[in-house]
Amino acid sequence: MATITVTNHNGRTPAAHRAAAAAARLADAEQAISSDDALHGLLKAFDAQIIPGSLRPNMAEGEPAGDGVETEGRA
Repeated sequence: MATITVTNHNGRTPAAHRAAAAAARLADAEQAISSDDALHGLLKAFDAQIIPGSLRPNMAEGEPAGDGVETEGRA
């Protein structure tokens, strides 16, 4: 017979870990954009702007698409 023991994990779940990793990747992406002088030059030259909320980290550098981050078209 198997025994199951329930312990207090203080919110450290796989889903919470994935969410924290996704938030860190997004923060890194936003920092990279804000410090890119070439991009700022292009934005100024074309009177462009970055749409708030449109940044996404490069998935090739992070976890696979199933990381729990909502994306358009996902059910």
